[in-house]
Amino acid sequence: MAHQRLKSKRQLSGQFSIEVRKGRIPAPSEISVINADMLLRDPQFEIWLEEQSPFDAVTMWFMGVHKARSMTKIYNEIGIHSDRENREALERRQLELASRLLHTGGVLQLVNRVVSNDIDSYRDTLVQEAKTKLTGSGLKFSSLSTFQYEEPNNTGSIRVSTPGLDVMGIPTFATSILALKA
Repeated sequence: MAHQRLKSKRQLSGQFSIEVRKGRIPAPSEISVINADMLLRDPQFEIWLEEQSPFDAVTMWFMGVHKARSMTKIYNEIGIHSDRENREALERRQLELASRLLHTGGVLQLVNRVVSNDIDSYRDTLVQEAKTKLTGSGLKFSSLSTFQYEEPNNTGSIRVSTPGLDVMGIPTFATSILALKA
């Protein structure tokens, strides 16, 4: 099952208006993917999550990496003004949800982008950062994997970049952190 909870519209000011789509959330299937922004209030979705829990896995992919997130009205209203602040707030929310909604032994996966000329020498830092994030969450670090990838550059694709940071020629990696609910 795939279900889209968000709808967005670019306003004349250049900011984006993001709203939660109202309406019934379909019954879950064996694997359910729901596109939601966990920082936006969506009481119906929160109730649905509680009713469906406990879950086997919760995953969060590539959050805080698109400029449009920090250009939304709601994010400005709640004080998020950068990709980093967005990613950190979403990770805190994801940890809170995972610790509450996963069954014992359930898996949380956090996937982010990293640019590095030497990912192997950076691995220990990434592991320590992951363990620090998990402190006090009821989740235990399991593993960190890295996968090199190329950003798409065909017509119509969105290439991720960081304003003021030239990363051309530096390899891009997806880092996958797995944690288990204790």
